[in-house]
Parts: sequence; C-alpha cells; structure tokens
Amino acid sequence: LNAVAWSFGAWAAHHWLAPLSQKLRGAARARTAFAAYAVLLLLWGWRPFLLQVDGGAIAAQLTPDHFVPLRALAGRVDVFSALHVAQQFFLYFPIGCLLAVWPLRLTGRLSHLWAGVWLAALVEGGHIFVEGRFLDVTNFSIACAGLGLGWLIVRRVGFRPYGAAL
Repeated sequence: LNAVAWSFGAWAAHHWLAPLSQKLRGAARARTAFAAYAVLLLLWGWRPFLLQVDGGAIAAQLTPDHFVPLRALAGRVDVFSALHVAQQFFLYFPIGCLLAVWPLRLTGRLSHLWAGVWLAALVEGGHIFVEGRFLDVTNFSIACAGLGLGWLIVRRVGFRPYGAAL
C-alpha cells in the first residue's frame, strides 16, 4: 500500500506540480498552502469521521476537567503521551512558519498568528462532535506553542513578511 501511495505521489507531482507552481504566485500560493494544510489538519483531527449524536455525551465534555491543561495526560506516564504531545506540536509548527512570512493579515495585534490559533480552536472544538474523541485544552495549548515557535524561529532567522495573503 505504501508503494502505491508513493507511486501516485510521484506521478501527481510530475504531472501537476509544475503547472500549479506557475499558476499560483505570491499571496495566492500562500493562501492555497494554508488552505490545503488546514484541510489536512481538519481531516487528521476529526478522524475517524463518525459523528457524535448523543447530546449527553457532548454535554459531558463541557465540564471543568476538560479545560484543565495536562489533565488528560496526568494519569498516563508512557511513551504514547510524550509522542502525542510531540505530534500535536509538530503538526502546527509548519503553519507558524508559513504565517511568519505570509500572514493572512498584517494589521492588528498578533494578526500574524490568529489564523493558526482559530484553526487549532476549530480542530480541537470539533472533537466534541466526533465519536471517540474528546475536548482537551491541552491539545489546543500545544498547537499554539507549535504555531508560536514556528513563527519565532522563522522570524529570528531573518525572514520578514512579504505581505498579507488575503
């Protein structure tokens, strides 16, 4: 299955990448990259794509315990917990890097990161309505840390915004 995926990816890049990179320039390329990555994060965050229809189960997730940082990971001391934190961080790191050079807006306080923060809130908030997932403010906090550090590293390297992507 991996060989089929790699083969399809190589074929798609060979046929579609050059025309796409010529068509999308500047802010349009940044908008498209942000939108494509946002869709991937939504698909990843909302898997297994089963809608939670029980109102009681949805309401049970809106308790104060779900809004205490690190509460869900406190009882676990295993490799999965560490990998879960790293995974959440590195999923949002590229968005922070992208927004450092192509923010969606240039005006306003922290305007360069708000798009990523709202995306993280949307993905995490959607967990309430996905079967087998649960709302956890820790994931949102880790995502914001990944966004912020990606932005900070790219800016400290010396890159400045090219302009607003919107």
